Amino acid sequence: MARWLELPKALWELICKKLDPVACHRFSGTCSSFQSLAIENQCCLLSSPLLMLPGKESSIPREFYSVYDGRTCEINLPELHGKWCLGSSYGWLFTVDSTSGEISLLNPITRAQIQLPPLSTFSDPPGLREEERGERNIKYIERATISENPSISNDFVVIAIFTDLRVFAFCKPGDKNWTTLTKQGDHCEDVIFHKKKFYAITNWGALKRWEHCHVDAPVETIIPAPKDEECLRRYLVETPDGGLLKVCRHIEWEEDDEDGDVGHSHTLTFKVCILDENGKRWVRVQNSELALFVGYNRAICVSAIDCPGGIQANSIYFTDDYFEGYYESPCGCFDNGVFSLEDESIKQICKKPPVWSTPCIWISPTPR
Repeated sequence: MARWLELPKALWELICKKLDPVACHRFSGTCSSFQSLAIENQCCLLSSPLLMLPGKESSIPREFYSVYDGRTCEINLPELHGKWCLGSSYGWLFTVDSTSGEISLLNPITRAQIQLPPLSTFSDPPGLREEERGERNIKYIERATISENPSISNDFVVIAIFTDLRVFAFCKPGDKNWTTLTKQGDHCEDVIFHKKKFYAITNWGALKRWEHCHVDAPVETIIPAPKDEECLRRYLVETPDGGLLKVCRHIEWEEDDEDGDVGHSHTLTFKVCILDENGKRWVRVQNSELALFVGYNRAICVSAIDCPGGIQANSIYFTDDYFEGYYESPCGCFDNGVFSLEDESIKQICKKPPVWSTPCIWISPTPR
């Protein structure tokens, strides 16, 4: 390794600039010296999220699209064959085997895996009606997130939002079963680990907080549900400087047939607020140097200043997370784009956006 580092600096610069986004992340994860070279020469690529595109039938390679430079590259991921991805967090994919119900975390850059308790170990929450129970299949879990980066720490918690009641269940490394949380309430849309505590937002916009994932952990309502907030999707996201944002996504339903049985969601606009923890209120954000990435992932926030020319500041990059549409709508899901908070315009993410039949997911790669 030391002799490699003796190569002229100009040659290393040339090598780094030839790397595609995935190769750049793998290069930076080789050792601390290579990581420094990658940061020095390809900082923008390392800072920019990648969009994992849906796999083609019987295809093992998965395509990853870079919004920074518009390139698409492939990763050979046989680990995803026959599995459904229900989100990403810290660069790790949350996967469910559609046949066996096995659940695991997969790092697509390193292909490392962490086994979690299977679907069969979930317990139905109290109050769930018989007709709502259904099968333990991919529809049972709506989304999942991780409290800490598994590449850095083994002391992390995985939280899943499941069933039509949208309640929480959690597990830790080595657990045999998922534990249902009941005091946190139901009909929750998103959850995030922020400043060593868990924050969740409900369908009606109430913000809740608790400190430990335990069935008896006390829960505090930080901000009650507003009376005048009409919004069909909410996300929580942490800023690079430690702030907490609420992203409201306003969606309308468009019918694709005369009976209205088939249709798709269509995003109209977004609203972003930051939490004033002292006043316990949300403050509107209308102009910033940040770019947000929302969809089937732990919402990502990056500074556009760190990615000049590639990432659009004061914007929201969004993908379609209308869960039902991915396996019921014959039209697939195509509510994807880049929303400008400045003029409220929406652009395409890529030049020829496909109609996606399985979720496309933002990831913030972890090369270790």
